[in-house]
Amino acid sequence: MSGSWTFLLTDAVGNGLAELSTAAGRKIAFKRNSYAEVTFSISHEDDAAALLLGTLTGTGVPRLRGYRRSSGGTTSTLLFRGPLVALDEQSEETSLLTATFRSPFSVLIGDGDKVGRFLSAPLTYAATDAGAIAKSLIDTANADSATGLATDPSLIVATKVRDRTYPLAQNIGSAVQELTNVLDGFDFYETFVDGAGSTDAFFNVVVAEGIVNTGVRFEYGPSTLANVMSLERTTVPPTNSILVTGANGLFSTYSDMTSVAKYGKWWGRADFSNVSEQATLDDKAKALCRPNPIKTVRFVPELHLSPSPFDDWNLGDTVGFYASRGALSENTQFRVNGFTVPIDENGFETVSVDDPTSPEEDAIIAASLIAEVVAS
Repeated sequence: MSGSWTFLLTDAVGNGLAELSTAAGRKIAFKRNSYAEVTFSISHEDDAAALLLGTLTGTGVPRLRGYRRSSGGTTSTLLFRGPLVALDEQSEETSLLTATFRSPFSVLIGDGDKVGRFLSAPLTYAATDAGAIAKSLIDTANADSATGLATDPSLIVATKVRDRTYPLAQNIGSAVQELTNVLDGFDFYETFVDGAGSTDAFFNVVVAEGIVNTGVRFEYGPSTLANVMSLERTTVPPTNSILVTGANGLFSTYSDMTSVAKYGKWWGRADFSNVSEQATLDDKAKALCRPNPIKTVRFVPELHLSPSPFDDWNLGDTVGFYASRGALSENTQFRVNGFTVPIDENGFETVSVDDPTSPEEDAIIAASLIAEVVAS
């Protein structure tokens, strides 16, 4: 059975205003090394709409808290807290407000370019642990103005020593993410804070998020566990020769010669114009190399039959996947890099929908799991 959710609208410092039990189209999405996001729609005639808009114009940016209760459970767990980041209002025959809330890391990264938090002076780190660099960057942002994302040294494990130089106006969220997407990069996640107060979440650094979850298997096709409703698979050639460019004419190249001998050269190129340090570019070039044909699978689990998110598996977990339907065959493991859980009108995680091509128009859609092949 699926879990159930409750969403609480609060003021800027977390004092409760209204439970959003009448909101439509509720869904919550999680992505590894990024922010979580909640979206929903409410009528302008709903009391919660007046509270949301009144808070925004009167006392500050409202927050949202999301609580999940496992099937059969008696207590709820806080799995989301963050500020309002977007409003879309439309008034015709019906009059609706669609709101988007994101966890506090979104305050740092913004759009990664022109919106977010930026360094007001260059920063250089020599032989400094990557997690400590991330903490320092977040602390710098909070010293300027509170982001809602706090740091605690006890929540940041040692990972890998790095040298980093960041120029004036470096996007701080992007700088943190860049420390994750290099060879031997760390993972981070947010742990959310309940109750009133200006802190929405704490920043956590781990060597790798998730576990190798041998007890979880998703299977598709006849004569299988059949706990997957549908799947999509795409396969593209490897990218085994990489060119990356950075600031001030810097560049780096990397090729996997074993892959090149087997498949020929398949080039990939990326530009990191805000990277001004050679070691960073070298790490990125190696991290971007994919020596085998790249498979991406998106599948829709049948939640009444399959393992449940949060209860049985979570973000970053490596899980088993098996598909067998004629020539369509897959037997591998996947790492969960992101998933979206739509919530029905009764607050439950849902399984299927009449029109799965229009998730934004209907709250009752299949929970989708986005996974990337670990080995192919």
